[in-house]
Amino acid sequence: MKGDNIKKLEEKFKEEIEILGKRMDFLEESISQLYEEMKKISQAQKIKELEERISELEDLEMLDKLEILKINEILKKGIPGGISHTLEPKLEYLEKTISKIEKKLENQEISSNKIIEINVLSEDIENIRKKVEELEKKICDLEKALNSGIEKIMEILKKLVLVYGVR
Repeated sequence: MKGDNIKKLEEKFKEEIEILGKRMDFLEESISQLYEEMKKISQAQKIKELEERISELEDLEMLDKLEILKINEILKKGIPGGISHTLEPKLEYLEKTISKIEKKLENQEISSNKIIEINVLSEDIENIRKKVEELEKKICDLEKALNSGIEKIMEILKKLVLVYGVR
């Protein structure tokens, strides 16, 4: 009779250890996933850089308006700074100014694409935050389950000590 109880306790002990092993594997996997998600959060830094570029773009828009005003002034009065009022220098200056504006507009187009990227990254970061919260909750639940399993093992060990005594 005593031998049967011991075998049952040993089997129960083995089952508990097996369950704990599986829970530990799952916990390790969850921690690994959490680490990967945390790495993705570092993309938030990239968003800050893109926001700085956007503020530069806003400054660029002001410069474009100033350049356009200069072009209008040149067309009415001539090139500022005393250059002769012949048509050739005016056209040369206007061509340079217009090419500057075209380059700035290209940059604006690139920046507007980056704004879209920022919005997508913001959504991704929000999703990552939600996943991190879910993983943290799962880890907390796993820790509770692990502690519960350890308590059960300790109870089994106490019973084994009571049955066999300390040798």
